[in-house]
Amino acid sequence: MYGDALEGLDFLFDEYEPTFFTGLYGMNFDVLPELHNENSYFALWGCFWIWWLGWLIFFLWTKQFKPVHTVKY
Repeated sequence: MYGDALEGLDFLFDEYEPTFFTGLYGMNFDVLPELHNENSYFALWGCFWIWWLGWLIFFLWTKQFKPVHTVKY
């Protein structure tokens, strides 16, 4: 019972971790190297997609996508 809940929380944490990086990128700092290169915005989004796809592949590979609750009518 608790294992299913922890798996769901782990999935949510791993999927929404890039939100932290987005928040850091959105701060008003002039020393961020991403601000001085014209392609850095797209490179950052590419890194986010690679990060997300990596976790998605990991979760599919470990078969953690399963229904937690089933409803029978």
